[in-house]
Amino acid sequence: MSNTAYSKRSRITILYFGIARTTTGTHIDTVDISEVSTPSIPASHKDEHVKRTAPCEYGIPLSRLIEVLIERHKGTKLREILDICQWSVDLEMTTNVEDILLRGGEEVGVIPPVSGG
Repeated sequence: MSNTAYSKRSRITILYFGIARTTTGTHIDTVDISEVSTPSIPASHKDEHVKRTAPCEYGIPLSRLIEVLIERHKGTKLREILDICQWSVDLEMTTNVEDILLRGGEEVGVIPPVSGG
């Protein structure tokens, strides 16, 4: 495997929309999964094998990625904004940020509420 292929799969791409984009000052961000430590495996995770596997082998919960993004954008109101956002992983909407495990290579969308008229 080439270093380029490995580095693409070890990164998570974050796409910010609406107020999340305005707050961070960017539309796209990346996080290398090797830089993110995971304190524990989510208790709610249903796969028993995952519960017994070391963090580096199973990935990180989406909730941990959210904490990393908040830390990256200290001094902003990103925490409050992310609390009301919806999330997508590889173009699929998700509601439970604890059950989604990211292994690298995913595209995560930060989608704030929208209104229209």
